[in-house]
Amino acid sequence: MSMIKYRYLAKDRPHQLNGMVKSSGFSLLEVLISMVVLSIGLLGIAGLTATSKRTSYEALQRTTAVMLTRDIIERMRTNPDQIAAYSGTVDTTTITHNDCSAATCTPVQLAAYDLFEWQQAILGASEIAADTVTNTGGLVSPVGCITVAAACTSCSVTVAIAWRGMTKLSDPSIDTCGNASGNYDDTAGDNVFRRVIAINSFITNN
Repeated sequence: MSMIKYRYLAKDRPHQLNGMVKSSGFSLLEVLISMVVLSIGLLGIAGLTATSKRTSYEALQRTTAVMLTRDIIERMRTNPDQIAAYSGTVDTTTITHNDCSAATCTPVQLAAYDLFEWQQAILGASEIAADTVTNTGGLVSPVGCITVAAACTSCSVTVAIAWRGMTKLSDPSIDTCGNASGNYDDTAGDNVFRRVIAINSFITNN
């Protein structure tokens, strides 16, 4: 009797059965669309997170460069008689110096020691990874440049620091510091990864 009743219902109301099948298929399609939308949203969040971290790191590098630029200027102010001795380029080249923290130095020796400490700061030598070789502080591939006007009383001093950024930009024209180092190229000489900060000051030479 129940079998006959089922056949009767199926024959009499086929549109209801078709609606049930269509409803099931539509629900599956909704799930698939939701998964696609969710995946796109997650990819967008991941992209924003990566961009945020990159921007924060770039800002940290620039802040560090400004602090280190001001640091060497203040060191020069405390040793004005040897201001010309600070002029030059500071990179990974070894700087011969006396340890003025352990003994009294002459103004000439103090200038060399200041440059050595400044070099170690921009290289991040005080923060070393577990392998005891890789510096983890300081700036990425830095070059420091100090320019002092010749034969001056109130000396114009320009201190610039260049380092490698994470994204390609146009080569900054504010200063040429590091532009020939090859540290900041995508293709030879384009310096698209070069970042630079330059500060001008006046120091009275006694």
